[in-house]
Amino acid sequence: MNPNGRIPVLVDHNADNFPIFESAAILLYLEQNFDKKKAFSFDAEKNPKEYSSILQWIFFSDTKKK
Repeated sequence: MNPNGRIPVLVDHNADNFPIFESAAILLYLEQNFDKKKAFSFDAEKNPKEYSSILQWIFFSDTKKK
């Protein structure tokens, strides 16, 4: 499912078997679709600094594995 032939891949069976690949994309997809109460993340409009900080760490960790 991953065009690079690697893992990770997430398939959302509740969304017509929608596949998501790459760690950062998976984390963002999970946050956007399953953390509606913002229990594990921050609202980009209400807490822009905290939200940006999360994005920085997601992208930082994603670049280190390559």
